[in-house]
Amino acid sequence: MPTRTQPLKEHKQHGRPNPPRSTRRARKKPPQQTLPRDQEEQNMTKNSTSPTGSKWTGMVPVDDTALAVTDTGGPGIPAVHLNGQFATQGYWRQVIAELGADWRQITYDERARGRKSKRSAGYSFEAAVRDVDAVLAARGVDRALVVGWSYGAFVAAH
Repeated sequence: MPTRTQPLKEHKQHGRPNPPRSTRRARKKPPQQTLPRDQEEQNMTKNSTSPTGSKWTGMVPVDDTALAVTDTGGPGIPAVHLNGQFATQGYWRQVIAELGADWRQITYDERARGRKSKRSAGYSFEAAVRDVDAVLAARGVDRALVVGWSYGAFVAAH
């Protein structure tokens, strides 16, 4: 907080002094519409089964690369797992085993990670977000629970 000898910093847009932090009003977020849990689960399971209904492993082309993807298939709610930076989809094995068949688990190796994912000219944050969309689209998933840790959590938030 500025002292009496320090001038208040002017607001860049309006040219008026900024009020001290304690007098600023908190911005109100608009209320979020929430669905009953069973209705939300029904929405998430729409288009959630893999085309064959069984486990699928393969490459999904994205931009100038291809990503190694594993999809457990089945009728469960789809959950896509996003790795921490420099990790591979193998880190999710124990989580997937513990969650069981009630979930449809989708994992993939990020660009140039793992044994099969290819190198790319772009490793930007935007590319990482596009990769999530491309993997879900390739597996026929419109909506999924997104799980991430470390860098994957940051990508999941966007």
